[in-house]
Parts: sequence; C-alpha cells; structure tokens
Amino acid sequence: MDNLQDIRERVHAQIEAFRHTHRGWPSAQGYLYYTPTTSAHDGRILARSKRPGPGWKLVQPGPLQSNLSAASIVQRLTALGILGRLPVLALTN
Repeated sequence: MDNLQDIRERVHAQIEAFRHTHRGWPSAQGYLYYTPTTSAHDGRILARSKRPGPGWKLVQPGPLQSNLSAASIVQRLTALGILGRLPVLALTN
C-alpha cells in the first residue's frame, strides 16, 4: 500500500470479503487486523473473526459494526484518523 487511498481500498475490500464469506452466519463478528511494515515485508490488513497469528494487531477495539456498510466503516475510520496512523505503507514504490 502506497498511500491512504490504498489503505482505504484494502480495508473496504477486506470488510466486503469477510461479509461475503460469512453471509450465512449473521452472528459472525469480524475484526480488522494489521501487521506493520518492516524492512522485511510490507504491512498487511485483514478482516477476520480471530487474530490471524502472532504479530497481528487490532486496527480498532471491538468488532466491525454489522449495521454499517463497508464504505461507512472506512469513512468513519478515516475521519477518526485511525487509518492514517496505521504503519502499513510500503517502504519503497
């Protein structure tokens, strides 16, 4: 991810994918996780029901709000400055 727009698009896509995968399970709660960019790898963002593994951190406390669209969640996280502070941008283009 090279800029804030890339982050916004990735978050949107991850939320949509999670909801599509869990559409038959209305009680499934999704969470946004990230791994920061390091010299060894670029940062990543995933939406999952459980932490994907060691080193993954929550983007925000609490689950994704099921009553909001993916676009609304992205807009809210952007307005709160949460997405702009994630250390996930690529070190090189």
